[in-house]
Order: sequence, then structure tokens, then C-alpha cells
Amino acid sequence: MAKTHRIFQEPRDGIVAHTSISKAIATIPLVESWLGLVTDEIWPAFTRMVDAIEEWSDSQEPNETGYNLATNQFDAYFEGMKKSTHREKRFADVITFFHAGGKWERAELIEHYNWEIMSEGLVVELGGMANEVCLFLGISTPVANSINRGSDFTMKSCLNGRERDADEWDQLFEKADSRFKLQGIAAVPNSRFSVIEAIWEDGSAPGLRRT
Repeated sequence: MAKTHRIFQEPRDGIVAHTSISKAIATIPLVESWLGLVTDEIWPAFTRMVDAIEEWSDSQEPNETGYNLATNQFDAYFEGMKKSTHREKRFADVITFFHAGGKWERAELIEHYNWEIMSEGLVVELGGMANEVCLFLGISTPVANSINRGSDFTMKSCLNGRERDADEWDQLFEKADSRFKLQGIAAVPNSRFSVIEAIWEDGSAPGLRRT
């Protein structure tokens, strides 16, 4: 498996050697943290996601997930993380790694494939948490349709959450408390984030606004 994924190489029969990837894992702490998070937490949660859906049909409880089945823990993902200094630090390292620069740059992928042949098709990006490939394809190429399926898988398997459109956010606020009134969702230019604005309408605190 490690050789298939270019972590090690076999320059000749019977000889296994390091590659630049295995060197990075061994010498760059942030890479080691990322690999540890994926292998210890994210991937095991993926493998039990269907089991969790079958066991807790229609559940949105954060502790009824593939992660809970895989690790045999009751706590929700981030609640359990609070109890482990090691997990907290590793997660912080991974976030630092993701924001460190061009390690996950998609530009070469966009520029060095003939995407024009897909002008009438559908491109599905699997595992792209930040949706960069689909985003850049929409800007720079004539691809007719593209969708990202990565964020929802991770959210479902670890947090029992999912992506939502504006109508679903409106319904979620209503279900939480009818005094929440969704005002709108604004996408932030050049950012992965959006601003969800809601007003709390309560006679005891008129005009109170929470964003």
C-alpha cells in the first residue's frame, strides 16, 4: 500500500527505499501530524459512516457518527478532543499545515489537463474539502458542470453534520427556536467562508441581533 501511494519505492526487486514523501513524513512535524490525524481519526470514521447511518437513521446528534463507532467513544468529536492534549495539538498543527501555503496548490492540475473534453460533462471532486478544483475550473475552463463531494463526507462521518443551502439554514434556525429569523447568507469574496446573519426576535429583548 505504501509503495502504491509513492510513500516508498522499490528501485529493484527486494530493495525498498525512501522517497521524498517518506522523508517529509519523517522530518516535517506538520506532515506527520496530518498523516496521524487522517489515519487515526478521519479514515476510521469514513469506514464506519454507513454503519452509523444504519444504526442512527436520520440522527443529527454529534455523537452518533462513524467516528464514535470506529473509536468506541461516546463523546462528540470535538468534545472528546478537549480531553486529549495530544489530539488538540495535532489538530492545531494540521490546520496550520493547511494554511501554510502552496502545499496543496491545484493550479498545475488545472493547467496541465485538457479539460475542454469535459465541456459537456460533469466533473466530481472527491475529497476536496475546500472545493478549490471545482472553484478554479468554474473560473478558468469551459467545464459545464462540476460538484464537490468532500466536505459533506467528512462532516457526516465525524460530526454528523452536512452542507446546507439557504432554505435548509432557515429551517434549521426555525427548528432550533422560532424566535431566530434568518436574514440572509453573504458569500465573502476571495474567502472560503460565508456570513450567516440571523435576528433573535424576543419581546423581552427587542432589537437584539446575533450574527
